[in-house]
Amino acid sequence: MTTTQQTRPVLVTGAGGKVGRRVVAGLTAAGRTVRPASRSTPVRLDWEDASTWPAAFAGVGAAFVVPPETIVDLGPFADVVEKAGVERLVLLSARHPEQGGESIVPAFEEAVAAAGIPAVVLRPSWFVQNFTEGMFVPELAGGSLTLPVGDGAEPFIDAADIAAVAVDALLSARHDGRTYELSGPELLTFEQAIALVGAATSRDLAFVAADTAAWAEAAGAELPPALVEQLVSLFTAIRRGDNAHLDTGVQEALGRAPRTFAEALAR
Repeated sequence: MTTTQQTRPVLVTGAGGKVGRRVVAGLTAAGRTVRPASRSTPVRLDWEDASTWPAAFAGVGAAFVVPPETIVDLGPFADVVEKAGVERLVLLSARHPEQGGESIVPAFEEAVAAAGIPAVVLRPSWFVQNFTEGMFVPELAGGSLTLPVGDGAEPFIDAADIAAVAVDALLSARHDGRTYELSGPELLTFEQAIALVGAATSRDLAFVAADTAAWAEAAGAELPPALVEQLVSLFTAIRRGDNAHLDTGVQEALGRAPRTFAEALAR
């Protein structure tokens, strides 16, 4: 890391998210100045408005980038980060990014590569925190979770492990050029995961296997069609067993094993 980069702030998009806020905490603990950027922060960054990008990236030494949920034109991205003098990018991508159907994630990986500056790509599996502070929480509050994933297994990862890799990658050149496939250390079905959440929270929680078409019809009453289509694609991949394998990215990046689902819940 150059002396200049050490003294410049680190841009964090998605700073209020499950991974982003842990990245902010890690950088702050390391003594780095953090610049959160979103549609609602003092430094505004709106991926759908490229005119906001130059000011957000101006003067930062490194940037942690979380792709938007919508499809946007990333054409100006490489030019913006180059002109801003950004020295390192860390992108939060997704394990098997092709599974998400029509998604911005693969295009963002291409845009980061095209920027021509040192970059690290993180491809994590599904988060443990989806059950505790994310998309599954509202339904679990009612005592059950209905999904069309069958008995497909997933190596759920602790968002804190993803953030730890991201922080180290933002601060150290030894990760430059790497793509880390990140997973937890064990394969669990959603039924097993929900049982662990129930045990950790002293609740009686149930998993209900759903038919894909029926689930999509019910979800369509509350979610945008594009999101329903994306989730169906992701859940179908889980049900087929496409995700039922472990990756070693956490070990490679941090020199330690990732935390188990139960350990993540205990934290």
